[in-house]
Amino acid sequence: GGARSHFGSSRFGAKRRRLSCTDEPGRLRAPRSALTPSMASRSPTNADQGPVVTRRVNPSHGGSLSSAHRPPVGGVAEPASRMKPSVRQTIESMVSTGSNSEYIKPEQTIILFDWDDTLCPSNWIRANRPALSFFRPAPNDDKYQKPLRELQVHVEATLKLALQMGKVVIVTNAMEPWVETSCRNFLPQLLPLVMAVPIVYARSIFEMQSCEPPRAPSRGGGARQQALPGLYAANGQNRLSNYNARLSAQRFDEMAPQRWKEVAFEQEITGFYSRYAHQSWKNVISIGDSIFERDALRRVVLHRPQAKKKCRTKTLKLFDDPEISELIAQVKVVHDVLSMMVQYDGELDIEIDEEDLKLDTPLADKLVD
Repeated sequence: GGARSHFGSSRFGAKRRRLSCTDEPGRLRAPRSALTPSMASRSPTNADQGPVVTRRVNPSHGGSLSSAHRPPVGGVAEPASRMKPSVRQTIESMVSTGSNSEYIKPEQTIILFDWDDTLCPSNWIRANRPALSFFRPAPNDDKYQKPLRELQVHVEATLKLALQMGKVVIVTNAMEPWVETSCRNFLPQLLPLVMAVPIVYARSIFEMQSCEPPRAPSRGGGARQQALPGLYAANGQNRLSNYNARLSAQRFDEMAPQRWKEVAFEQEITGFYSRYAHQSWKNVISIGDSIFERDALRRVVLHRPQAKKKCRTKTLKLFDDPEISELIAQVKVVHDVLSMMVQYDGELDIEIDEEDLKLDTPLADKLVD
C-alpha cells in the first residue's frame, strides 16, 4: 500500500549508453563505437510479468520492487537532477519489501553463467599469443600472473556469492573439456570451485538431442581432441557441418550458437524447476558476454510450462572481447549487483558498456545514469 516506484523517461541524446539495457528482445545493439540515438523508455506490457526494466528506473518516489509502472505526474519528465539514481539506490529502493518472498529463495533461483570472456579471459589469451597458448599454463611472469591472480579473486567471490543465492550452472558453447583445461592453465586456484559447479557444453547437448548419437571412439585410441573456447574450435565447425548435412543440408548459420544455448538452458531450467509437482519457473538469471545468452533465455522462458505464472527473467550482458583488466572490472560489477538482481521482482535486461569501465565513480553506481 506504499508509494509506487517510477520508471522515468529516457534522456539519452547522442551519447553512449552507460550500464544501460538493450532495447528490444532479439535486437542486436549498435557497435560500441557507435553513438546511441535518443529513444523513449518502455513501460511493462504484461502485468503478469511485473515491472520490466529495460533501460533505467527512477526511484525518487520510493516503493517496493513489486510495484507497477507509474508515468510522470502530468506527463512531465523528472528534472535532470533527479534522473541519476545509482544502481544501488534504484534496486534497493524497490526490493526493500521483498526479502521474504518465495521467488528469491535459493531453491527457487537459478543463475546461468557463460564461461569465455565472462569468467575466463579467453580474448586476452588469444590476443597475447604466442606468449600465451590455450593449451599450456601462462608463463611465470608478473605481466601475466598478476592480472590472472586478481581475476581469480573476483571470480571466486562472485561464484561463491551466486552459490549462496541459488543453483549455479556454467553453460558454454565451447568444446569439452575447455572449461577444465582453461581453468587449470589460467585460473588454477579456482579449479576446485569451478569443478564443483555443473558445467554444460551446450553444443554437445544440442547435437545429442538433434541428430544421431556420436560415434564411439575407436579402439585404437589416438590423441584426445583439443578443446577450444567458444566458436574457436575448428573441428567443432566440422561437427556442425556434419549435423547440417544429415539434417537439412543447409550451411552453418550465425544463429546456431543461440540454438545451442536455448537447448541447454531449457534442459537445466526445466530440471531445476521439476523437483516437486507443479513447480513453476520463478527466478532465472543469465550472465554472459554474448547476445545469444540473452535472447536464448528469453525464448526459453517464453515457451515454458505454466506460462501464465510469473517468471522473473533477468539478463546481464557484458561487452565483447574484453581485455583482462576490463573483465576484472566487469566481474566486480556482477558481484556488486547480483544480490539486487536476485531480489528484483520483475524483468531485468541490463547491458554493460565499455565506456562504463572508464568512469571515476564505482561501476555499480552507474547502472542507471
